Formats: sequence, C-alpha cells, structure tokens
Amino acid sequence: MSIIEVENKDIYSDIFFHTLQHLKSTEAYRHFLEFSRSAGHFPLADYQNEKIEVWCSNDYLGMGQDQQVINDFKASLSRYGAGSGGSRNISGNTLAHVALEKRLADLYQRESALVFNNGYLANTESLGVLVV
Repeated sequence: MSIIEVENKDIYSDIFFHTLQHLKSTEAYRHFLEFSRSAGHFPLADYQNEKIEVWCSNDYLGMGQDQQVINDFKASLSRYGAGSGGSRNISGNTLAHVALEKRLADLYQRESALVFNNGYLANTESLGVLVV
C-alpha cells in the first residue's frame, strides 16, 4: 500500500467516524428493534419481555397469520421448493406466476395482469408507464 493510500484511508476513516458521531449525538442514528413475532398473535410481538404491536410491516392485514395462507404456503414449498432461483428476467416465468397473473386478470376483469416481486419495483415501473 502506498503512502497516499494510507493517508486517504485515514482521512476516510476520520470522516466516517465523525459523521457517525454526529448522527448519534443528534439522535439521527437509526436503531433497529429486535423483536419476535409469534404465529397466531398478530399484531403482537415480543420485545424485551413486553408485548408490543407491530403495524409497520408488509403484513398489516395479518394475512401471514391466516391458516389458509399458511397451508397454501406449505403446499407451494413442498411442490416448488424454497427460492425462485433468480428474477423472472433471468430464470423465466414459473407456472405459478402465470397462473397468479391469469387469476388476477380474471378477478379484476382485465385482459392481463403483471405481478412484481416488491412494492418498490411495482411503483417505479408503473410510474414509468404512466409518464409515457
């Protein structure tokens, strides 16, 4: 390592250290709660020997606790295994994706439907189409 690399490393370390200290001193440093959800007790979770309510999740309707959803999830795991093996543009469509999109199109009386793998992607891609 050259002297310049060592000096730059020290400068960056100092900058990161002071930035973190500033965030912590102004209470802007983000801390993540460590809690444990328990099936069948939505929206309650255990946090430091107390029960808390967790409403800020992607499961705000509690469908992850629904017995039919759990049974269907287990059946899907048994049939397809865990994990997708990659995004659709890499590993292709599964029959489950195609069936879900057909079911959604039928449900909403549309010609077709498209399922995205997260809300962020759905929002960015939808906005891109709307602007055109």
